[in-house]
Amino acid sequence: MERLVRHGMVVDTLLREATDWQADLLVVGSHGKGWAQRVLLGSVTERLINHLPTSLLVAPVGVAAAALAKGRQRQVALVH
Repeated sequence: MERLVRHGMVVDTLLREATDWQADLLVVGSHGKGWAQRVLLGSVTERLINHLPTSLLVAPVGVAAAALAKGRQRQVALVH
């Protein structure tokens, strides 16, 4: 697997890369911040929705992490 590192403003960099690669889909994680934090800080995901030239899939990071942790706890319980 090839690893690429890009530097720059997050939204600008993602937009440029998605365009250069002619991507069909961009997948990003969402931390599930509350509405007040989004209003005050802005949101990378919201800016991508408005400017991205391709489809966007937003995966809730907190939900995925909780499910993964729960699965690990369950595996440990089954082993012991």
